[in-house]
Amino acid sequence: MSVDGDHVATLTATPAEGYVLDGEALGEGWTLNEDGTATWTKQLTSKYCDVVVVPVVPVVNPAECTVEDQGSTVWETVAQPENGNGITYGDVSVDGDHVATLTATPAEGYVLDGEALGEGWTLNEDGTATWTKQLTSKYCDVVVVPVVPVVNPAECTVEDQGSTVWETVAQPENGNGITYGDVSVDGDHVATLTATPAEGYVLDGEALGGLDLNEDGTRPDQAAHLQGDMARRGRPDRYSC
Repeated sequence: MSVDGDHVATLTATPAEGYVLDGEALGEGWTLNEDGTATWTKQLTSKYCDVVVVPVVPVVNPAECTVEDQGSTVWETVAQPENGNGITYGDVSVDGDHVATLTATPAEGYVLDGEALGEGWTLNEDGTATWTKQLTSKYCDVVVVPVVPVVNPAECTVEDQGSTVWETVAQPENGNGITYGDVSVDGDHVATLTATPAEGYVLDGEALGGLDLNEDGTRPDQAAHLQGDMARRGRPDRYSC
């Protein structure tokens, strides 16, 4: 069999001595020649082999809170993929239920590999593919700072003559998303107060004035107070009357 430059295949059949070809029963493409042989010819056809490609899995950016987002809900976002590698991506769309959708369309001469599609992708009947993802949200807590308790100076009255009086700590009022525990004073006259944020609020650890934030998110406030040269942290001043 031979194939010429025009992609025409040719084959010759020659009967052996004592045999003759039946010209009336020759199949499609066969022609009986005058010398008793037969020639079969066929114009071959071609097929272009598409380039198999796979769409990228879109990058999903996490929901992140900023100062402006305090007290509100933020959602994940999807980065728009760049067109390339024989694929055109439609715009990312997000519906009212926060489901992100993206369509990938192969260019002419390209075909999407349905078996190698990444997570979230589905091959459509028209050869395109659709990516969907349910986005998740995050509530942004309101960042608050507890008040510094008011420390009342130790003051002598007529009844206090001949005794020692101590500073006292005023009980802060609850508010601004913070509940304050009762001020307690131990035997060493160390005042302690705990500030607990309400649900949806968080204490700003960097703005606590040098005091530490507890692991559970509360603030141990040891009545830090400055009052001239007589101030002390955590231990109220005392006066002899």
